[in-house]
Amino acid sequence: MSEEKNAELMREFNKSLEENNLEKALSICTEDVTFVSPFGKFSGKEQVSNYLKWLLNGVQDMKFKSVGVGFFVQGDKGIDESIVTGKLNGEKVEFLGIATYQFNNGKIKEWHDVFDMLSIINQSVKGWLPKKMVNTIVQQSRKGLD
Repeated sequence: MSEEKNAELMREFNKSLEENNLEKALSICTEDVTFVSPFGKFSGKEQVSNYLKWLLNGVQDMKFKSVGVGFFVQGDKGIDESIVTGKLNGEKVEFLGIATYQFNNGKIKEWHDVFDMLSIINQSVKGWLPKKMVNTIVQQSRKGLD
């Protein structure tokens, strides 16, 4: 498959997530697709489907905006660098997401997501005690930087 067609698969995949279209997202993947994220490793369409259902139910109004290298494909491998926005727990979140892909016969065979989970939690946590706890962790991690 051409590099341009593989780049189009990544765009189509993001669009299906923005549209909350689980069936379309899964149709772009191989039966033995593997997904790896800070939340774990999911193998096969059933596990990936369960993860995507959870993601799409948890994050509303998800949008992707290409930044940096944007969509970059070489052969059967691709990278997508995007700013992801949406609502989590009713709070607006924005974070950098980097996804890598491997393609096989015009479908996504493997997909890895990298993002800053602490930043997302810090933007979406509710309640004074959870906010205090997260802010303390953030401050400790930045010790000596500020």
